[in-house]
Amino acid sequence: MADTRRYPFTAKIKAPSNDKGAHKQARFTADGHEFSAKIIDPYGIQGAPITDGEALIIPLDGDMSRCIAIVLPPEKDRVDQQKEGEVTYKNHKAGQSIKHDAGGTTTHEAPGDIIIKTGGVCHINPT
Repeated sequence: MADTRRYPFTAKIKAPSNDKGAHKQARFTADGHEFSAKIIDPYGIQGAPITDGEALIIPLDGDMSRCIAIVLPPEKDRVDQQKEGEVTYKNHKAGQSIKHDAGGTTTHEAPGDIIIKTGGVCHINPT
């Protein structure tokens, strides 16, 4: 993999790993080589990468056995035209999303049911 061992590079996601270790992993391909990398999830958010998606691969100390991956959303599903400060959580495979917009509104969208589970009382308090 020539120079890609020292510098971050992009790779295609081949498949999620079945590894049950301490960190989530996936299999990737780049420049005709296949390898595993640990996936970085933002704290409190977890997801499984979509096969054939893309990731930024960072080989630690140039060691391909110690790679970390930042998974990128599929280009065709990228959320465009967000205003400053807006946040969208999206399942790129099934299409559900939660959007926190710049005006303070939260919108849940789902092609199926929205289910709320609680161990106690669920309060909905209009202001």
